[in-house]
Amino acid sequence: MRRKKLLAVLILLITSVVSPTFSEDYRFTLTCVVPTDDCRIDAVVLSHQKFDPFLFQGKVMDEEHPQWRKYSRVIERYPDVLSCLIRSEQSSPNPNLLLIDWDRVGTGSGAEVCIFRIARSLKDLEQLRAWLDIHEFRVQGPINVYSDGYVPRFSTEKVAFLMASWDLPSYREKNPSLLAKLGIELIYGYQLSVSLSERGQVVGVHVGTPTTFN
Repeated sequence: MRRKKLLAVLILLITSVVSPTFSEDYRFTLTCVVPTDDCRIDAVVLSHQKFDPFLFQGKVMDEEHPQWRKYSRVIERYPDVLSCLIRSEQSSPNPNLLLIDWDRVGTGSGAEVCIFRIARSLKDLEQLRAWLDIHEFRVQGPINVYSDGYVPRFSTEKVAFLMASWDLPSYREKNPSLLAKLGIELIYGYQLSVSLSERGQVVGVHVGTPTTFN
């Protein structure tokens, strides 16, 4: 992806509207724009399916879930956060979570599972926003799902979300299309919705490509 500047300072500030977790002010700064050995975000914990299963809008994705057939293989393919990274980071004692292997993971269900695993390995929401920013997503939120005073039915229920998006040129760098090369384009971007619980935990990731027919 082309960048107009070679250096940018990312100062990410949250003022939340959902819970005490969101309402505190945090600053997480990265003085870089491209993931390298010197531009990194480290894991607090290495998320793994065995002790931190993939969630779909707050609910565990297992054999009883109606979406299991769609996700079972990709969960097996990416059972932990290390499996989502480039080869050199998979055996690193201190992996750089910025180095997701986009070529292998793709932008579909693999991205949903892997970005979930990366998000659950980070310290807080600020680091997730920094991760998304480095990968050139435009981030909005957190955005409430319910009105003030809503009481979640269970601890991992989705009550808010971050919306991250790529414009069409950015998306096509990750996911080329023969039709697009011929001048035929059916979508106008790429959207990534990160579900959040009342405590500010990531409880799901969903991707979509809005089409010109919407």
